[in-house]
Amino acid sequence: MACIFDETGRVIRRVLVVLIAGALFASACASDDASSSESVLTNDGVLVERSPLDEEGDEPQTDSADEDGPSSGEAPEADVSQRIDEPDSRLRDAIGRTNTSPSGNRIVDASVDLASEPIVIDLGFTPIWVLSIDANSAVSPVDGAPLLWVAIAEDGQSAAVRNDGGIERLSPTGPFLQPVAFAGADGGIELVALHDLTDSDLPAATVVDNGQGLRAWLDGATDRYRHGALGDDLEASKLVIERRVISDPMDDTGQPLQRSERVTITLTNTVAEGLAPLLADIDGDGADEIVITESNAEVGAQLVVYEADGSVLARSEAIGRGNRWRHQIGAGSTGPNGEFELVDVQTPHIGGIVQFHRLDGHQLVTSSRLDEFRSHRLGSTNLDMAVLLDGDGDGRTDVVVPRQNLSSLVVISHRPDGATITVEQAVAGGVSSNIAAAGGSDGAGRLAVGTGDGALLIWGAF
Repeated sequence: MACIFDETGRVIRRVLVVLIAGALFASACASDDASSSESVLTNDGVLVERSPLDEEGDEPQTDSADEDGPSSGEAPEADVSQRIDEPDSRLRDAIGRTNTSPSGNRIVDASVDLASEPIVIDLGFTPIWVLSIDANSAVSPVDGAPLLWVAIAEDGQSAAVRNDGGIERLSPTGPFLQPVAFAGADGGIELVALHDLTDSDLPAATVVDNGQGLRAWLDGATDRYRHGALGDDLEASKLVIERRVISDPMDDTGQPLQRSERVTITLTNTVAEGLAPLLADIDGDGADEIVITESNAEVGAQLVVYEADGSVLARSEAIGRGNRWRHQIGAGSTGPNGEFELVDVQTPHIGGIVQFHRLDGHQLVTSSRLDEFRSHRLGSTNLDMAVLLDGDGDGRTDVVVPRQNLSSLVVISHRPDGATITVEQAVAGGVSSNIAAAGGSDGAGRLAVGTGDGALLIWGAF
């Protein structure tokens, strides 16, 4: 008899477990229907939160999880998307940038003969920022010629310049962690801090946008990895990806419905060491991926490629020790036979190794490298001291970057026998600024860089 009661008790307990589990599942489903938010902790310690945005661009109101931990995956404030929408739309109206593209990919589809003698313009101050201005912008010309460059000093002195040496002194402004230029209401140039157009608590963070419905930015400032390569002890603990999704059914006018989906990736074992992601089609599927540099104290930095849904596509090898950084530069067809590669500079302050990486399954494999270059000054927020373009006139995409001691600009081409220098141009006074560049419709490009003796060097013209 006791055995019968025991067996009956076990059956009852099983039924109760099933009923309770069913109730919990139904509750979870109801919660998902109400919030349309999903959080997934991946095997490598990355928390991914997916939140569709409503028709106003806001995220649905949800109850936050534990807000104390860095991996809680709490829902962002409901008005974050709206605050991003307004400045980001203005960002696409910028007429001058330091980094060639709003996508964060420092590549210009143009050719510049860096072996030729540059035009030398005496600025009277040492520029730390140079912006390439859209030649078709509506800003006022200097002596009838369009303005093509703006140079800015650390103390806020600035000047607008054209290729033949015409200069217009601008009112002192800044200082800037990173500037961007707009056409002013009076026909002149309005300079704005790029970070002011980005809703992030990470100082100097900037949003990137590919103009096709994908944008991303770094957020969640943390001091748990105090490398300080970019000037402070704060790095990002979150990568935020926002994409436009076109789906069925059709709306009343017969057009596909469009909505925005936000994916928030919370890094629990690493930080994002940089100021902005890089958007590029790494796997050749026709859609851009998101590239960031992730670091921690144990293994240092590695490149990580994310899909727009928050999944990891690929990683590079980690450097192997902490306080060692990888500076992501750009992605393009730099391979000997036009292979698509991702270019970075490993430890730009210590030996500066320019590296070319290719996607191989879920790995970024280094195909070639060359050392003793510098793409960044330690402690600076200027991450634009290298660019991808054709710098030697052979029609192939090269890397243009300063020597480690900043005494010259070099063109590095990835040839069948490896990475090699094809052009080296001395820079009197040393490189003091980012490398600004732009391309024209005919494939001709222009490039400018500031020098430590107060000059602006310009190659190419329209």
